Amino acid sequence: MAAAAAEEFPTATIDVSVPDDGVATASATPWLSRAIDELIRNAVVHHDRDRPTVAASVEARSGAIEVWIDDDGPGLNGMNRDVLVDDTAVDALYHDSGLGLWLVYWVVQQSGGSAAVADAEPRGTEVTLTLPRTDRAPDE
Repeated sequence: MAAAAAEEFPTATIDVSVPDDGVATASATPWLSRAIDELIRNAVVHHDRDRPTVAASVEARSGAIEVWIDDDGPGLNGMNRDVLVDDTAVDALYHDSGLGLWLVYWVVQQSGGSAAVADAEPRGTEVTLTLPRTDRAPDE
């Protein structure tokens, strides 16, 4: 997903970090990769500079998998934060908010996880997805 975004947006720098062993198994819907892709693309498309920088990282913690998407863009406005974090309805009042962030919210909720949004320093946004960890083998 990050490779596809990097190819689609050649002026963007998209860095990806995964655990050393390359394994972080979360209990999640099959749509999780689409949700992460949406966050990466959203960070690039809504950036206000010619050369956006986005970092995606995954870390296995005790009992949870955390996925961070950090960018150096203008940040998320209140409406977009609301849609991503607490399922504010996408309606005429929230017409500025795309369905993409609502999709991320829905995927994370259906996976039993949560989303958080914070301002990055010195500018930008940090989105954290926390998902239940499962260490089961795929055939169990």
